[in-house]
Amino acid sequence: MALTSRPMSRVCRLVFLCVICVSTALAAHSSSSAGSTTVNSAKKKKRIEASSDQFVWRVDLHPMGYPADDPMLQRRRGLQDFDTLDFVSDTVEVATFLTQEAPHDLRRRDAPNPPPYTLHAVFLDAASGKVLKTIEWPVEDANAGIFSRYDGSFLFFSTERIVLYSADWQPVKELPLPQLQEPHASLLDIAESPSGKVIVIRFLQDQSPFCIRIITGTLEGAEKPCELLSRFTISDERMAAYKGRAGQQEINSGPVVVLGPPSPLPGPFDFSIVISANSGEAEHLLCHTSQQPDDDCITPQFVSNGWIVLRGLLTLVLSDLEGHEVFRQSFDIEDTYLDPAGRPVQPSADGSRFALAVDQNLGGQFSFHSSASELPAEFPDRIQVFDIGMDDWFYILRNKKKQFQQIWGLALSPSGNRLAVDSGGVIQTYALPAM
Repeated sequence: MALTSRPMSRVCRLVFLCVICVSTALAAHSSSSAGSTTVNSAKKKKRIEASSDQFVWRVDLHPMGYPADDPMLQRRRGLQDFDTLDFVSDTVEVATFLTQEAPHDLRRRDAPNPPPYTLHAVFLDAASGKVLKTIEWPVEDANAGIFSRYDGSFLFFSTERIVLYSADWQPVKELPLPQLQEPHASLLDIAESPSGKVIVIRFLQDQSPFCIRIITGTLEGAEKPCELLSRFTISDERMAAYKGRAGQQEINSGPVVVLGPPSPLPGPFDFSIVISANSGEAEHLLCHTSQQPDDDCITPQFVSNGWIVLRGLLTLVLSDLEGHEVFRQSFDIEDTYLDPAGRPVQPSADGSRFALAVDQNLGGQFSFHSSASELPAEFPDRIQVFDIGMDDWFYILRNKKKQFQQIWGLALSPSGNRLAVDSGGVIQTYALPAM
C-alpha cells in the first residue's frame, strides 16, 4: 500500500506549537532584552544592507509549469523536509515544484491510472539564471524532492525509491524503499547533514519508529529502531534532538523519547537538547531550561559538523557541541520572530555561513497561521546572513515593499558566496561578498 500521509507527525507538531504558544506569552511578558545582539568579539564590523530588488538575476517558473492556481499543492510535499530551492554546486542551482495530474478519464476503466503527481526540477546557472536542464519524475506520493550533495550530484527522493544522479544529470544508482510501501507505514521526517553527505529517514511501521541512515555518495543504508524526535537534526557524525515536558508530562513529536541526564523540574516547562554520536558514543546534554523567557533551547539545527544553532520564537544561539555559546540574538515579539515550525535557518555546505529568514509580526499581536507553517518565512521581514569566522551577521537583505509575499525556499551556495530565494515560483539570486 502506498504511503500517502504523515498524520502523526503533523498532530505532534501542533502539540509542540501549543506549548510554544504558552512560552511565547511568558517571553513577551518577562523579556526586556529582545531585539539586542550579543557577540563575544569586541570588534566592530560593518554590515552590508541590501534590499530584495537588488538581485543579480530573477527567473519566473510559472511559464515552465509552476501552478499558480493551487497555492496549497506545494505544501503537500512536506516542506519541513524538502527544500524548494538549493544549490547542487557553486555554479548550479535547482528549483523544484509539484504539479498534480488531471483526474483519470472514468470512461476508460481498463486503462491504468497515471501517478497523480509530477515533481519538476529546473537546473539554473547560478551566475546568470540560464536554464541548463529540466527533469520530471511522476510520483505516487506528494512527499518527493531533491537532496543536494554540493559537488554537482544529487539525490531524487520519493517514498518508493532514492536515485543518485551524477553532475551531468545521469542516474548512477537506485535504492528502493519497500519499508515505506508496507501497510501501516508512515513517513515522519527526513534530516540531512549540512555537507549533504548523510540523510536520515524516520518512519513508523505498526507504531514502532525506525530510522534509515544513508550515505548519499554510495546509497549505503542502515536501518534500525530509533528513538529520535521529529525535532532532530544531524551532522555527518552526530544527531541532536529536542525533548520537552509540561509539568511531569512528556511532550514529544514521537512515541519514543531520547532522554538526557535526569534533571529537576522547578518550573512549569522543561526543555532540553541532547546530542549523540552515530558511532554509539554516549549522548550528552547540550542545553536545558525550565523557564521560557529565553526560548533558545527548543529547536536545534547543525550548521556544520562543529557548530549548532539553537532557536526558538524569539532567540537564536550559535553554540559548539559542548554547549559553549558564542553568539546570541533576541527578537522583539511585537516586531519580529522566527517561525517555530518552519526552516528559517539554511547553512552553506562548507560550514562557513548560514542564512536566517526573519518573520514580521503583522499588527504587533502574535498569532500562529492556520496549522503549522513549514516555510522558512510565512510573513518575511528580512534575511540575515551570518559569517562564523566573524561571529556576526554581515549581510542583511530587507524585504522591500513586500516583494517576497512568502519565502518558500532559501539557500546558500556551498562556499557561501551566493544567496537564493524562492518567493513562490519566482527565483532571485544575490551575490554575497567574501569577508
